[in-house]
Amino acid sequence: MTNSQNNLVDLFQSRLRENHTFIKRSIQEQVLLAFCVTSFLGIFPFAVYRIINEQWLLGIISSALLIGVFFIGLYVWITRDLRLPSITLAFFYMTGMIAVVHVNGPSFIYWAFPTMAAAYFLIRPLEAAIVNTVAMVLLMPILVELNLLEGFRILITLILNNMFAYIFSKHMLFHNNILAKEATKDFLTGADNRKLFDEKFNESLAWYKRKGVVSALIIMDVDHFKKINDQFGHAKGDEVLIKLVSTIKKRIRITDHIYRLGGEEFAILLPETNVVLASFMAEELRQQIEKSDLIKNNPVTVSFGVAECKPEDKALDWFERADNALYSAKNSGRNKVIADQI
Repeated sequence: MTNSQNNLVDLFQSRLRENHTFIKRSIQEQVLLAFCVTSFLGIFPFAVYRIINEQWLLGIISSALLIGVFFIGLYVWITRDLRLPSITLAFFYMTGMIAVVHVNGPSFIYWAFPTMAAAYFLIRPLEAAIVNTVAMVLLMPILVELNLLEGFRILITLILNNMFAYIFSKHMLFHNNILAKEATKDFLTGADNRKLFDEKFNESLAWYKRKGVVSALIIMDVDHFKKINDQFGHAKGDEVLIKLVSTIKKRIRITDHIYRLGGEEFAILLPETNVVLASFMAEELRQQIEKSDLIKNNPVTVSFGVAECKPEDKALDWFERADNALYSAKNSGRNKVIADQI
């Protein structure tokens, strides 16, 4: 085998090891892959039939769609990228439908309905509406071949279907965004929650092993938080956590994220950052929090543990090294930053 073939095999094996099974992929990936598989199976018999019957133009169109859908699905499977494949697949569907209708005539206009509906599953509602509007304009020469009433009826039906699909798509997108926020955000502090942390933490480790891009983890814990609750009440304790997260969000980069692991313990995940830079950031945060007026005339302090991922790490190994560093900080007097030794 050539080097390029060996690299391709290695890439496939790497992706299979990371994903293990189809079921672990995101819902968006599964939907897009399902579109590709369904399209391939649906187009394949038509492509074979048209080539066998020497319908060369339609056969070429069907074969081109078949090849395009196959490679889009392969690209999604390997890279797990969604945006570009979704746009490309929508474009393939639309151009294929328009070509087939123009070649076969008005009797194939019914293919416009499922194709336009599919656009709302693949791309954003406004994008789908624009693409479908362009498609309807390109179909107008076919519609005028029909009698006036029939062409007008089909056009109005296409417009209404697109309007309803757009409204439904926008409605679903709005509620999905709300659900996604509720599923990934800590309701009290606004930090990302433990569920999202586990997902992004594993992604960071996989990205490091695949691309060599190091990431750092900071685990932090509010010092003597039980005393804060006992002295000032749980409402004040909640207020401290809210102000703490707000203070940290103002300092960290847009690519960094803070997660609430539970109680008064938080994690900050810093992509493309080594343990030295992460320790500097943790020290800045420690000083800023100590100076902040989280409780008036009563300084609140935080302890930090820092670790970067290593080539041999599993997720638990990386987390435990940062957690052990945090415990060292707490056991050696609190209000300090301890970094895992590389």
